[in-house]
Amino acid sequence: MAPLDQHHRTRPGGSRSHPTFRLATCLAVLAGAVGVAAASTAATPVVAGAAAPVLSGMATNFDVANGTDKECEGFEVEIEDITTTAVTYTWPGSSAYVNPYGSAQPSDIVGTTFPDGHSGVRVTFHATYAGHAWSASTAVGAINHFGVHVTGTPGVQRYSWLCDLGGVSAGSTGVLTPYGGTTTGNYYVYPSAPSIVPTVVATPAGEGVQTQVIPAEVPSPAEARLPDAVWVVKYRARSASAVDVNNLVVTDPEVQAAVASSNIASVAELFQPDPATNVGAETEAPDVVQPGDRSEITVTETYQYTGPVDPADNSTTCTDVVGDPNNCSNFVGTLIARQMASAQLGTVTPRAPFTVAVTTDGRASGAGGNITSGPLPGGADPSSVDCGSDGGPCFSNVDDPTTVVLSAAPNPGYVFRGWTGACSGSSATCTIPVTGPKAVTAAFGLLPTVTGSSPAAVRPGQSVAKFIVSGTGFHAGATVGVSGTGVSVTVTKVTKTAVTGTLTVAAGAGLGTRDLTVRNANGDVGTCTGCLAVYEPTITSVSPTAVPRGAKKMVVVVTGSGFAAKAAVTVAGGGVKVKATLVDASHLNLLVTVAATATPGLRSITVTNKDGATATATGMLSIS
Repeated sequence: MAPLDQHHRTRPGGSRSHPTFRLATCLAVLAGAVGVAAASTAATPVVAGAAAPVLSGMATNFDVANGTDKECEGFEVEIEDITTTAVTYTWPGSSAYVNPYGSAQPSDIVGTTFPDGHSGVRVTFHATYAGHAWSASTAVGAINHFGVHVTGTPGVQRYSWLCDLGGVSAGSTGVLTPYGGTTTGNYYVYPSAPSIVPTVVATPAGEGVQTQVIPAEVPSPAEARLPDAVWVVKYRARSASAVDVNNLVVTDPEVQAAVASSNIASVAELFQPDPATNVGAETEAPDVVQPGDRSEITVTETYQYTGPVDPADNSTTCTDVVGDPNNCSNFVGTLIARQMASAQLGTVTPRAPFTVAVTTDGRASGAGGNITSGPLPGGADPSSVDCGSDGGPCFSNVDDPTTVVLSAAPNPGYVFRGWTGACSGSSATCTIPVTGPKAVTAAFGLLPTVTGSSPAAVRPGQSVAKFIVSGTGFHAGATVGVSGTGVSVTVTKVTKTAVTGTLTVAAGAGLGTRDLTVRNANGDVGTCTGCLAVYEPTITSVSPTAVPRGAKKMVVVVTGSGFAAKAAVTVAGGGVKVKATLVDASHLNLLVTVAATATPGLRSITVTNKDGATATATGMLSIS
């Protein structure tokens, strides 16, 4: 833990206040683990001697714990000083950083005017409500991950959990309300929590730009009560690279370098702003950015304050007295957040957001396949498109105009169906002239898979009224084919995992294994090799070959093929009783009892399977 630094200030009335924590956009509650907040923005290389660079874009991933006292079903981000066209991408989450609600839909990105008079955009991620229940939710304390990518220079950002205040898992109202919680100790004591974003101002020629952090006004509640205090450790450094979302993880060298070379003293500071006056908010010193800098990385760690507070207004009552048990430094709690953000710097260049969505069988998808591009021209950010093998959405901000070539690669068991949106057709590659915002959807489909059948073996001349082919990915209108001749299936019912029909085997059908093929109406095919056997049981030998009269439960082994469970065995003539037990498809154990009066001589043995298939060996067993 870094050294502690308590910044106490006096607010009207003489009581103490602490500066608000900065860049508080992204609180992620951690249980001994590392939370990753991410940001990615458009950038262009800064050339020495060119015009002073400006902030060309900024985005933030909000890795946020539900610190309210209710299960919530959505999350809302307010961004001032931009229009809806500046929102080029909303992050849908990933397998590692879950967003249960997916990307914000176009209808969830709405322009508005906020109470402070600023115009801006409200972006909402939310579950759907149907049948008196929500499709997804976030439990108290659970971490979700949301992101908004913005071109240009955004102003103040605020965020809030959206909760159905009338219920829990099965919401009783179906209405989502911004909610900060009602109990002491919640992370968000107001419906919306302010965040602070860098703004970039021009400086004299040759000095680059200055990045200033300007605090947002803290919303004032009905009661003059301070928000919970927190400890914050912050690091900031500039990079010659355009650091995108893929770099903003704690293990990335860019982030480690920012921590190691931070131009902010990495001490823990106790922050607690006055909600009525914002007294205690802190503006950071301007940061001169050199012409070669392309991004500024900020890492913010937030820790719990566990010390005493005044119950009247929730203000901290710890002291700065060294050695005092009530010294503030004794009350640094566990890590509750780590945020990583990147403000991209560059000369103003026309940019076009380019987004790719992936679906499988019409639904936002996981496993269908991957969409990639080669290196994109100019200063594209990210520098290439790679949706990943999990088929998630992806994006880039590219020069306007430019050309983007995409390639589709289905995962094993899937097929690429084609493009819609800015591209069309079913070719695996797609060339898109980008002039302004473009969006394309790549559609994959799950190929049917055939895993087996019931029954798995049939005999010539047999008819099975309920023959079931099992597997996955079956669609209405599917048909079943059987390799070879003499065997056919008439389909009567199709579900996603089973095709049911009537199977008919001709009397002269050849023996041996057959392949089963399910063909969906769209032409997709799944095949199981050798899944069906056409057979007749055979008897090749018995051992011993003779049983004496008067024998009781003597063991005789019948060897052959095609034997099935519960097969019945009979011995021709009278005076012989047999009890058969299946060992495997090639062996039956017989317990043979022979009457003392049985007629001696050669007897025939017949094996009859439960499906009616029979095999007879003439004169193979002797009664002596």
